[in-house]
Amino acid sequence: MNRRIRWPGWVLIILIAVTLFFISGVSVGSSSQTALIVKKEADHELKETLLHDKQYLAQKDSKVVNSLDRNEKYIALTFDDGPNSNVTPQVLKALAEYNVKATFFMLASQARANPSMAKEVAMAGHEIGNHTNLHQNLVKLDTYDIEEEISESARNIEEASGQYPMMTRPPYGIFDKRVEETATALGTSLILWSVDSMDWKTRNAKMIKEEILNSITPGAIVLMHDIHQATADALPELLTVLIKDGYQFVTVSEILSLPVDLGAGPYYKVKY
Repeated sequence: MNRRIRWPGWVLIILIAVTLFFISGVSVGSSSQTALIVKKEADHELKETLLHDKQYLAQKDSKVVNSLDRNEKYIALTFDDGPNSNVTPQVLKALAEYNVKATFFMLASQARANPSMAKEVAMAGHEIGNHTNLHQNLVKLDTYDIEEEISESARNIEEASGQYPMMTRPPYGIFDKRVEETATALGTSLILWSVDSMDWKTRNAKMIKEEILNSITPGAIVLMHDIHQATADALPELLTVLIKDGYQFVTVSEILSLPVDLGAGPYYKVKY
């Protein structure tokens, strides 16, 4: 005669709980995996959209470059580490007085801290580049963090200034193959310089002016910083002399499309 097994009540409760836990775990795991796939697809779509937009802007800028006289003496002035609430307005004032356009490689942290100044730079017709977020040495970061540092800072700079930075200047001018490959994948150009004003070291207006004038040549990209008072102080006399010597001022994206005298020195661009 068959005997019916009677399970104690507490055993049945445990079995039911385990069953429900297993079912809910599978459901949550499946939902999490689906959400992760959706996020990756959205990120990919966003990057493709940004790259398309940047390529359109590059084609648009090329029309301006083609209008330049390739026989003229062009140079590009660049300013790093800003915007600074005290120095940047003085730099903008000097540039406006001499009708000079420049390129500002902004730190995203500074652009977020001074959004009105970032917008003022863009509204004045200057070009804006990316100098990362906190001026970290990119070579010391892993590949994922390099991508995040460049892409996130670019988005923050655009949000603050209204202009998307199509070029990146690696902090300290240091980069390696990983940084180069990441920049290429993100559709951004790596930009260095050919004339260092040494303003970060001397902090002296006269020495800054002399350093630039002693090294300048057609096709040069000049490194300065709109965070040092001496840099702003040096600009009026510097611009006066350069204009008298026949130099014209363009943005970095413009000058990179022109034939460059070998004397201009080393700077770097990743084509995309």
